[in-house]
Amino acid sequence: MPLQGNLRDFSTTQLLNLINLSGRSGMLKIYEGIPTGEKDAMQQEKLAPGKELARVAFRAGKLVYAAVGGQLGDLIAVLNKTGKLTDQQASVIRERAKNTTDKSLAVRLIGANYVTKNDIVASVQQYITDIVYNLMSWNKEPFRFEDNEQPSDDFILVPIDLQNIIIEGTRRKTEVDEIQRIIDNLEMCLKFPENPKEKFEGVQLSVEEWR
Repeated sequence: MPLQGNLRDFSTTQLLNLINLSGRSGMLKIYEGIPTGEKDAMQQEKLAPGKELARVAFRAGKLVYAAVGGQLGDLIAVLNKTGKLTDQQASVIRERAKNTTDKSLAVRLIGANYVTKNDIVASVQQYITDIVYNLMSWNKEPFRFEDNEQPSDDFILVPIDLQNIIIEGTRRKTEVDEIQRIIDNLEMCLKFPENPKEKFEGVQLSVEEWR
């Protein structure tokens, strides 16, 4: 039976810990929450799974794949996003490499000296970890974990230890939470006085600070 619930009750970090400690293999899918008009036991509105927003795959407790809705997530997109291919290069290669698997394309790109094997591994790792760090800040979406479901063999899968992801993701989330606690509205714009002299009114610097 698949594990399913809502991230407000069982966070992404808790899910990653569970998968890491149990060494599970499978696919975590996160969905848009659709209000049902009903209340749960905590008197919060129940949310039904809607459109799929993201999916993350694990193999023997290690992170191997991640993608968010609207992004291709193939090798060309990964290398473009991480700066290994320019927009123009990515466009040309995508046109020429239609119906080519990521693994076959990787061999061709390495042979043509576009990238190295290390470039590909590092780019795939950065791409999927950035997605997971973002997902660790989500807190109200329905989720479902399907045991043993894996992404297509066309993708290049790079196993990543979850322990480091959990530690770094938690640190980043703590920083964001602290900023939001201090600044209620992160979209707030600063407004400076029109008179330049008013900008520095009340500002006093010592001799050392002026230096």
